Amino acid sequence: MNAVTRPTAGEAFGALLLAAVPAVLVALPAAAVAPLLPAPPTVPAAAGAAVGLLGGLAAGPVLVRRTVSTLPDAEDDALTEAVDAVAADLGIPEADRPAVRVVGSRAATLAVVDGGLLATPTLVAPTRLREFDDAARDAAIAHALTRLRNRNALLVTLTLGAALLVELWTLVGIDLLRHRDDGDEDDGPRMLGERDRRRGVPPAAYTGAGVLLLLLAVPFWLAFALGDRLLIGGGRRRADDAVRAADRGEGLIDALAFARDAAGDRDWPPSLDRLSVSPLSDPATRRARGTSRNETRVRLARIHTAR
Repeated sequence: MNAVTRPTAGEAFGALLLAAVPAVLVALPAAAVAPLLPAPPTVPAAAGAAVGLLGGLAAGPVLVRRTVSTLPDAEDDALTEAVDAVAADLGIPEADRPAVRVVGSRAATLAVVDGGLLATPTLVAPTRLREFDDAARDAAIAHALTRLRNRNALLVTLTLGAALLVELWTLVGIDLLRHRDDGDEDDGPRMLGERDRRRGVPPAAYTGAGVLLLLLAVPFWLAFALGDRLLIGGGRRRADDAVRAADRGEGLIDALAFARDAAGDRDWPPSLDRLSVSPLSDPATRRARGTSRNETRVRLARIHTAR
């Protein structure tokens, strides 16, 4: 099976949109202070954009390594052997195969992490894969390995810093809008602590700050949303086509359907969700995962239609 293909134009454009987020975030304040510097105005802005871009690209692999390191280790020789068997079937030389990290997790998916030249690619396999039948498990593994060979996993990893930055910015704005005074009986979790709520800051100040923060985030959020769908959704669909062409379509349908209907645990972080074969979107996770459930429905419909 020769599943090595180049990223599509849509995936490349999505990666550029996500990479532009940290570049613009640093370039804007650099341009603001440019009149105070002796250099031409374009120099600080260009330097800021380069710093932001390089910082964003460097942040992704670091975030993923830290995320994976927090997951509990588990031993499962059967999963490791299954990965080796599928890799051999795909014609991947042993030297080019990723390391396998089996983790104790109830997540009904698996992720492939590619940190570039500075890190060995790793396939993060949760123990819940034991509940897949053999065909579904092998199809999911083939899908992950295909994303790795097509470099989609590397593009996603390098743009994770920008994506998580936009998400954090938006969550802070939303949290400010939801802020209440001391008489509020809503004791739900907040990013802001109780100490902040007792300082007598008028609720209108929190609301105004939240609105301003969200308005400033709009262009970055649009770039993130479009880039996320083009890069991640496009990469998954491209791998879907390769796995289906290798006569694993039935297994992939079962794997996607299982992941869609199973309750994913909260120990599968959003950063790995983007690197996974199927996004975890079950309401039991209590996470908002954008259009992930709709994405899964569309992917299943495409595979059924192409059969």
